Parts: sequence; structure tokens; C-alpha cells
Amino acid sequence: DSAGGGVKSKTKEELFDDAYKLFEAGKYAESKAGFAAFKSQYPNDKQVAYALYFMGVADHELGNYWDALQYFSEFADVYWNDPWLAYVYYWAGSAYVGLGECGYATQLFEVVAYGDLGAPKEWVDSAKATIDWLSGDDGTTCSSWD
Repeated sequence: DSAGGGVKSKTKEELFDDAYKLFEAGKYAESKAGFAAFKSQYPNDKQVAYALYFMGVADHELGNYWDALQYFSEFADVYWNDPWLAYVYYWAGSAYVGLGECGYATQLFEVVAYGDLGAPKEWVDSAKATIDWLSGDDGTTCSSWD
């Protein structure tokens, strides 16, 4: 626009990168909106899987556990063979802990710990430690144990 009033559209890379920078900065609501815009504008892009992951983690960090589980579920349904599936299951387990639903959480952590998903050792160790912690819960965290 020669008058200087035009708005340049962002490329898909810029849109994704901007959302990720917000995520890294802990601006989870803004990050989630950016990833949602990316997903909406480029629904068939290979990065949509990671947009779903980051939207789920962002909602988790905001305490929106049910919303986080929606993103993690969509990721697992569509991208079930993606190498990040172990991370999705781990965060989904954590979201269930946030909801007090520790039976579901334990199942997801068991998949990370004992499934053949290629999770890094530190994630496997953390999943096992979380299972141990949950198994000793007296109902304070795990309302589903009542």
C-alpha cells in the first residue's frame, strides 16, 4: 500500500514463531491465541500437531485442565504416530492430576513410563516418580480416590 495504511500478513512461519515466543515468555493466553490463529489459517500444515501441543500446555499452565485435555486428545487422535506423543500423554496425565482424576492420570503416566513411545529417560523417570507419588496420595490431591 503506497499510502502506508496496508497491513502485511504474517507468513505461517512468522505466525507460528510469534506464538512460540509468547509461549516461551510465559504469556500463555496470548500464545494459545497465536497458535489457534495458526491452526485456523493453516489447518493442514505439519506444524498443527505442535500448535495443538503448545495450546494444551498453555491451557494446562493456566489451570484450564479440561481445555488442555481437548487439545491433547485431538493431538493423540490425529497424530498418534508422532514422536511427541509421549509428551502429550505426560501433560495429559498432569492435567488429570489437576482435576483430581488420578486413575486416568496414572494410566497416562504408565504409558509414558512403560510404553514404547521413545520418551527420554528424564520423562520416564518423572512419570514413574509421579505414579509413586499418586499411589501414596490420601485423597488430598486425588479426589477420585474417595
